[in-house]
Amino acid sequence: MVETYGKKGDRSLLPLCETRWNSMQGCFASLLRVQTALRQFMADNWDDDEFPDALVVLDDPEFWSCLEESEQLVRPLCLASFMLQHDNNTLSDVTFCFQQLFDTFSTSSYSETLTGLLEKRWADCEQPLFMLDFALDVKRLEVLNQLPARVVDELTNFALLYYRKLFDKDAPSIKGEMSEWINGKYISSGKCIKDFEGLETPPLAAFWQVAKGTKMRHGRNIALCELALSIFAMGVNTATCERYFSELALIHTARRNRLAAEKARKLLLFDDKYGNASFGEESRWSRKNGS
Repeated sequence: MVETYGKKGDRSLLPLCETRWNSMQGCFASLLRVQTALRQFMADNWDDDEFPDALVVLDDPEFWSCLEESEQLVRPLCLASFMLQHDNNTLSDVTFCFQQLFDTFSTSSYSETLTGLLEKRWADCEQPLFMLDFALDVKRLEVLNQLPARVVDELTNFALLYYRKLFDKDAPSIKGEMSEWINGKYISSGKCIKDFEGLETPPLAAFWQVAKGTKMRHGRNIALCELALSIFAMGVNTATCERYFSELALIHTARRNRLAAEKARKLLLFDDKYGNASFGEESRWSRKNGS
């Protein structure tokens, strides 16, 4: 290393710990930083009788190409692992991690395998809840109008379903509110999430609190604001496993409270068909789910 780079700077190789994404990324990056020195070492010593066969790969361009791609693939896993080590993760944090991973994996030469693994993990999550989190995040507002009509219909249904579940009452206006939100007509176009950064309240919560206050002053419905504030206040149990597990651990709400997309759709159809007169008393959901 000194012969190639001199004595300035730290060119040490980092060891690999297979149970830590950040260790893996650091190891790969340290090898890439000294690629020139390692290839020169190979060229100077390959014909030595004691030269290890395992190091012959140092002169293989394909090895370095694969190593560089692997290091780039591990980066978002390091970010996800770091973020999900905290005990106060929100659904928005998890959704962001999924997005970062998917964006990276989908452009990789290993995209079919990696996105398949990510889809399998996504299937373990409470998808309707995570989809609502995505849709109600103001940073995603610009892409909502690109969603297929079928997805928009599902989101409005999920909004009504979760409002009933979380508040134990009905909200006839919420489908209309959700439609206005997706079409960019629910709030003033001048509001931006950056306006709420640096406050004691998290930006998304602050945004929806302001939206709720504005709607109340104008005598408008606030069911969607209430739903958004509840969803962005939810935490997810990730910390205990993310610190020690070598793969991105299961991300989910408590299993007993989880709803699959198909089950959520059927429950909504049941309520719409047979009525929801029980809201205001102890609802069917409360008795069935113990929540």
